[in-house]
Amino acid sequence: MEDKDGDDDDDDEIEHVGARKRQRPVEADMTLACLFYKKDRRLNGSCCGKRLSRIRDVKQHLKRRHYMPIYCPICYNNFLDETTRDSYTNEMACERGSHLASTRNSKVNSARGRLGNTQKKSSDYSAYIDASLMPSAMAYRAFVTACGLEILHHVLAARGAISWNVPSGQDLET
Repeated sequence: MEDKDGDDDDDDEIEHVGARKRQRPVEADMTLACLFYKKDRRLNGSCCGKRLSRIRDVKQHLKRRHYMPIYCPICYNNFLDETTRDSYTNEMACERGSHLASTRNSKVNSARGRLGNTQKKSSDYSAYIDASLMPSAMAYRAFVTACGLEILHHVLAARGAISWNVPSGQDLET
């Protein structure tokens, strides 16, 4: 029997396009990785244990942990804004300073959503931490947190670089 729409189909089967839920990809439960951790795991090992589940979490982590201030490219003095830095640089009154990791600022800027021609193929790069490494990475982080200061003290004392004693664990917890 025809209904008021003029068809014989069952109205219960009508698909509401806007009401469908978005299907989550398989990678949705995975943890995103810090770009610096992916580049050099040894240098940025502390970034591994971060629970970054959204792109905005990654961006926030990059701004808090890896962002470099505005600085003079010659002497590496810091400035509050780019105008002050530019006028200082134009005066050419500074001497060459020690090199900083100046690539960090450009890497953070590239992570703000601007994709260039140098973007790797998605098959070559994954933004996620390898799930098989996550338990080991968390165990390593816990080990370094618990024993890192003592290990550092022994290494530096053996080389004669320091003469201080390791503070008690209670001092570190505050």
